[in-house]
Amino acid sequence: MKLPKGNTVFCANLSRLRSQACLTQEQLAEKSGLHWRYVQKLERPQANPSLKVLYGLKKALTCSWNDLLGNGPQ
Repeated sequence: MKLPKGNTVFCANLSRLRSQACLTQEQLAEKSGLHWRYVQKLERPQANPSLKVLYGLKKALTCSWNDLLGNGPQ
């Protein structure tokens, strides 16, 4: 299944924010209550996160909604 093009922005943001926080996929998964394989799929355009998942990621990364979902740092 091909995901919407906007999802690639989210994937890039998630990967960038995780790296900036010096977290591995496993560490981010643990902090956000997810499985590391799901985090891996989110960083590639292979999964569409629910609002609950997005909130957990936002909280774990201590970032804004715009940082996570927007077109990058402003």
